[in-house]
Amino acid sequence: MTKKEYEELVALLEQSGLNVKLCDTPVPYFSGGVPAGYPEAPEDYDGEYVMVPKDFLKLCDFIVRVRGFSMKDAEIADGDDVMVKHCDHYDDGDVVVALLDGDSTLKAYFCDENNEEWLIPDNDDFPPIRVADYTSAYILGRVTGVKKGAPRTKFSTMRRRLQEVKEKKQRVVTDQMVSDAVTQVLKDVKNGRMWFAVYRVLVDVGYLKAGDYEGLKTKMDALFPGNDFAINPRDISRMDTLSFSKSVSLWNSENAPVIGKRFRDYLRLATDLTALLNN
Repeated sequence: MTKKEYEELVALLEQSGLNVKLCDTPVPYFSGGVPAGYPEAPEDYDGEYVMVPKDFLKLCDFIVRVRGFSMKDAEIADGDDVMVKHCDHYDDGDVVVALLDGDSTLKAYFCDENNEEWLIPDNDDFPPIRVADYTSAYILGRVTGVKKGAPRTKFSTMRRRLQEVKEKKQRVVTDQMVSDAVTQVLKDVKNGRMWFAVYRVLVDVGYLKAGDYEGLKTKMDALFPGNDFAINPRDISRMDTLSFSKSVSLWNSENAPVIGKRFRDYLRLATDLTALLNN
């Protein structure tokens, strides 16, 4: 809200008998960074304000919304609000808001052995800035406090993770892939019912349809001709219960048709086969 709107709201609340003096002092709030021209004429500012207690003026002349990740290692993240106070002098390490050729930036102040001023990001992905490289450079103030924004994940990270999942789901598991993977875990199939672990994984990766117990036997007979694996579709179907009726990632030792070491054997077999098919 504007300063005028706030003053009208305060007057209305006071008329209602409410005490609104805890936060009775407006300070400029820049949700999109600091525009060129401020703070040379702050009395002319007619933008957005936030209300703070009067004592906060000792620490805060204006508040800025942080945009970007150049100070993430200083625990100042995109979306945070920083309180800024005008100063006549800055020490090395002070986090400051500066205007460089009209563009605002948030960095750490540093003066080197040659008395050159630098603005240093606290993120190795960004380079240091030499103040002298700019025609117009002005440090607006030192950061005196940070109000954390709501947690957010970078869009690029979400897009990458989602794409990985989509590509994994779209991956076609071939007969050769299954043959190679099952060959490597055959030693761990200790009895006929343990073929259920193989069945469950093949369902998880989309190679078999859920409930196709006969399909398991048919596929294994085709991939390994001449081998008698003693796969009994009826026995496999009996294992398809409780947590075993779900994806391997959801198997639960407290809710499974086998317990103890047998459960661990099934889980290890299924986990190893899953890893082989996903490589």
